Amino acid sequence: RLDAFLTMIGAKEMPHKEGTLYEHLMGTYYTLKFLFDNSTLALIGGLHSIYGTTIYKKTCLPEDTNLVIKVFGEEVDRLVRLFCKIDRKVLETPDGSLSEQDLALLRLVEVANLYDQGSIHTRPYLMKFAQDVKRQLEEARVEGFGEREKTLPIGTFSLGV
Repeated sequence: RLDAFLTMIGAKEMPHKEGTLYEHLMGTYYTLKFLFDNSTLALIGGLHSIYGTTIYKKTCLPEDTNLVIKVFGEEVDRLVRLFCKIDRKVLETPDGSLSEQDLALLRLVEVANLYDQGSIHTRPYLMKFAQDVKRQLEEARVEGFGEREKTLPIGTFSLGV
């Protein structure tokens, strides 16, 4: 579904760093899907810059569209739009403008975004955050809390462990 959507909105034709925006968004999607087995979080990562960002100025969709809501739902669209608008410095030095839940989710998206671009090492705080989340997930698995239906919650979302 994400693949077809990104193709439809022209992401395959948009340049991005060392390839296309499509390749980057799918890489971010698969990174999150692999690490957390959470479809909603992976979708947010797979759409994270379709409206353009403070860093990547090209857009696939106009600001006034409701296409993402129709295809993926309101919460995915809300978080994608939020990621597109925020100053990424807020992810490392919170200023109170984001809820704890949104901050955690957007940090995970940024970690996958930077990882896909090979630049996570440039952001030590986010690298540590990702390592802490990974450690917590591994500890949950070790404690026998790893059946498929068990999750670590982050607000209304939960990360499969």
